[in-house]
Amino acid sequence: MSYLNISQLSSVQGVLHTLWQAYQPEAVIHAGIGRGVGELVFWREYQPAQVVMIDSETDRCQWLAAALAQHPNWAMQQCVLADGQAQTFYRASHPDESGLYPLTALDAIWPNLRQASAEVVETVSLDELASSCQLTLNACCCVLDFLPTAAVLAGAAQVLAEARLCVVRVRLDEASGSAGVAAVSEQLASFGLGLVGVWESNHPSVGYGVWVRQVGVFQAREAAQWQARLLQAEQQHQIQTTALVLALERAKAEAEQLQHSWESKLLQADQRLVQTEYDHQTQTAALMLAAEQAKAEAEQLKRDSDGRLLQVQQALAEAKSVADCASSEMAAVKAEAEGYRAERDAMAQELQQLKEKWQETQYRQQLIEEEMIKAEAQLELIKDVLLREQIN
Repeated sequence: MSYLNISQLSSVQGVLHTLWQAYQPEAVIHAGIGRGVGELVFWREYQPAQVVMIDSETDRCQWLAAALAQHPNWAMQQCVLADGQAQTFYRASHPDESGLYPLTALDAIWPNLRQASAEVVETVSLDELASSCQLTLNACCCVLDFLPTAAVLAGAAQVLAEARLCVVRVRLDEASGSAGVAAVSEQLASFGLGLVGVWESNHPSVGYGVWVRQVGVFQAREAAQWQARLLQAEQQHQIQTTALVLALERAKAEAEQLQHSWESKLLQADQRLVQTEYDHQTQTAALMLAAEQAKAEAEQLKRDSDGRLLQVQQALAEAKSVADCASSEMAAVKAEAEGYRAERDAMAQELQQLKEKWQETQYRQQLIEEEMIKAEAQLELIKDVLLREQIN
């Protein structure tokens, strides 16, 4: 693979960036995304159109919420990858090492790693998952960030047959078994993927292998695809050309019709403009004459109003003088009326006193008349007595 000129690169991240520029993947499958850190998450710098991220535990993927909100074509799937059959899932004392790979097989290189539990779980094949997500397989980058088993690779046949770039976590020790570089390379070679190289990780016996589509296979497939695309593009071009010619003819006919229509409308508009200008001049002359007449009438009204105003002012002055005189006379009349009112009150009081005296006099006269009646009666009685004595 010297044609890529990456033998001098010492880090897997540098290799991956170089290969990305060479192969230009349009989609990414990242299985074992976990906390989203490490050298294998290099693809985030390129913001690919399609991304499917996979992990068996979602509690480690809280960081994905913001990324998924910004990229509607990115997806997160919680599942265990294999061949679609039930498999034993091993939970490790280190959560990042949990998976289908037996932890007892790591005792020689990782003696402190312990198996916490084991359980049988349902699995999903990578091919089935990619199909359900409608992923573009013929231009994808596949990242398996865990030690793979034969069942995982068997369930990814379609993905691996179409992938341009593949990164797999592998064992580097001699007793590596199915997760070793040789075993994985043998399986990936059957899909047309050639090994570029292997780079160590933080663990000296665990690293990352990088495989790419072999040049001959890739170029032949690309040539066939481009030939098919060219034929399709030529057919579409002919169809589009025919459609454009028809559209051009229709547009030309419509343009001519529009031209005739616009010429007729333009002639009508010119006639309307001439008539409008004549009407405007006539109306302007009439308005100017009316304005002059209105001005003369306004001046006459102003002169008349000035004379009327002077008369009104004089009348107001006279009315004010009369009002002042009337006020003075009213004040005198009021004072005189007050005097008459006082005299009337005095006469009324005197009349009341005379009335009271008359009533008293009348009462006394009545008493006198009653006394006189009584006196006359006594006189008559005395006369009778005296007469009787004389007779006797």
